[in-house]
Amino acid sequence: MKVRNMKFYSFVIVIIIYSFFSVMILGQEIKITLPSASDVVLHGFQVVVSEEQNVRLVELYINGVKVQEKNQPPYEFRFPSNVGQIIWTFKEKKAITSSPAVGQDGTVYFGSSSGFLYAFRFDGFSLWKYETGPISSSPAIGKDGTVYVGSENGTFYAITPDGKLKWKFKTRDSIVAAPAIDTNGNIYIGSVDKYLYAISSEGTLKWKFYLGDAIYSSPAIGPDDTIYLGSRDYHLYALDANGKLKWKFKAGSQIYSSPAIGIDGTIYFGSHDKHLYAISPDANLKWKFKTDGQVYSSPVIGPDGTVYVGSRDGNLYAINPDGSLKWKFKTDGEINSSPLVGKDGTVYFLSEDGNIYAVGGNGQLQWKIRTGGSCKWTSLSPALSSTGLLYIGCNDGTFQAIQTSSFGLADSPWPKFRGNAFNTSCFGDKYGIVSSLELKVKVYNRSGTREEKSVTVFLDSKQQLGPSKEQTVPKEGLRETLQLTESTETSTQLGIQEGQKKVPIEGTLKWMFKTDSGVYSSPAINSDGTVYIGSYDGYLYAISSDGKLKWRFEVNWGISSSPAIGKDGTIYFGGWDKYLYAIKQDGTLKWKFKVSNAIHASPAIGTDGSIYVGDVSGYLYAVGENGNLKWKFRTNGYVVSSPSISFDGTIYFGSA
Repeated sequence: MKVRNMKFYSFVIVIIIYSFFSVMILGQEIKITLPSASDVVLHGFQVVVSEEQNVRLVELYINGVKVQEKNQPPYEFRFPSNVGQIIWTFKEKKAITSSPAVGQDGTVYFGSSSGFLYAFRFDGFSLWKYETGPISSSPAIGKDGTVYVGSENGTFYAITPDGKLKWKFKTRDSIVAAPAIDTNGNIYIGSVDKYLYAISSEGTLKWKFYLGDAIYSSPAIGPDDTIYLGSRDYHLYALDANGKLKWKFKAGSQIYSSPAIGIDGTIYFGSHDKHLYAISPDANLKWKFKTDGQVYSSPVIGPDGTVYVGSRDGNLYAINPDGSLKWKFKTDGEINSSPLVGKDGTVYFLSEDGNIYAVGGNGQLQWKIRTGGSCKWTSLSPALSSTGLLYIGCNDGTFQAIQTSSFGLADSPWPKFRGNAFNTSCFGDKYGIVSSLELKVKVYNRSGTREEKSVTVFLDSKQQLGPSKEQTVPKEGLRETLQLTESTETSTQLGIQEGQKKVPIEGTLKWMFKTDSGVYSSPAINSDGTVYIGSYDGYLYAISSDGKLKWRFEVNWGISSSPAIGKDGTIYFGGWDKYLYAIKQDGTLKWKFKVSNAIHASPAIGTDGSIYVGDVSGYLYAVGENGNLKWKFRTNGYVVSSPSISFDGTIYFGSA
């Protein structure tokens, strides 16, 4: 079935302004007639504002970022327009040698070999620049907006959002690797001096760890706070949060590639031995995939678990989660750049043939564009804003913003180099991943007054772009309606007894509720119809049966654990912040119990009120209904399986 036959919108917004005149202007009423709030959309839309003489200016905003404006009729906007074309370019005298980061407000940050860290607005307006030494490291952004970046002069800088020095930290040699930031704000940075440094958010040294060779690979932080990074001594290292070695895994050659972490904790990285490796969190080789060239590129992960990586053989590889080849795409140059997966499944990457490519999730070319200069020996990777601007630099000194059809990053554990738009490289951080768009127009009349109207629409994450302009939608994405017949047989099959009122069952949307990130938790429903569900945004939500928010409870990190409801209505769930929570029905904390590591499993409740749950350290915990530990059981793996309890009280669960 084609998209044009569906009840999705691809999509048009019509905004009508009614002006009322008598002796004076009474005001304006703005109506958005299509799409309606909570509609599901694909990509692309049009905004039309009626041509009234009193209108002076109309502005269009997406997720709080102004993307277009018009000061004369016709007031028509098409967005995105010019897909695959350069929107703006910044030219430096020296090479751009830093992969960009994108802040919450759309500001893009990047460094250059001329020795400056730059901050640009989404429209190409220069906000500020801060002088450092030459920058090859990519910046990362903290929760408070602080921008962190290393320099080839061996100094690591913390810069305020307005471009002022906050603090700096000196190492003994060049810093070319990018930093990682954990959930507590601690920063991890590798140096060519062979040390990995752990630095507090105030700029003080917490610890340092000596590796066997210079560090060019950037660290990644796992769900249990383990820090992974590669070295030129052929090893991938795993350190705990205190800087102690957990294990190291030897590859066949040097490691420049930075690790990516899958939803199950698998660590992916490339090596100069031409292989992509998949390693379990306990250092066992799951598989390795051979390419025909050295793998300098850092891997990324799509929503379905597909791993994408470039090779110096000129191919972009798409590899299934089991290590088999899905497809490969050939270019005319080496691919040292890391790819990026957009919300619509498009994969973006840079080749040394001088082109930026957009390839569909099926391996077919969508478009390509020349960068306008040399991109030899570049390992720069792109960044993507929620409004679809792809940012990429090149060593000829150009930095470009290119319009795409992707509204932000794919909802996956690691959709780009450094894991997210902030470049924190911390598992669970979902910066730059959006599930909805707030579409807002601001209309200014000639008397100086302003009116505005907005709607929130949801993105169809199932839509994957293919080679043609006329897209198809997977079967599971269709909306189908099942109508009950009046026969007793059909009613009985569906659980409705003869003589009872027949209730039609329809596959149409009743309501949708928006959270601020992906939802992997399954809902639990109380006897009063309240729905409880967790989100990657770090909240447990209580939603009424008509889709209205009753309350939400915040934890310190994401929630993928599904809640369980006790006999007294207490809601139990686990968080990535290493706590099992007990929440009262009014949304207040009853108690919380500290475990050894992140909780992905969902709790089970025994007949005596005991709560059973596992964590990724491999423990199964039995916790009393008052929050006291009854016992814990250690496995040799990590527990993401949710337990089940038999009638005799036996607890069954799995361990990875």
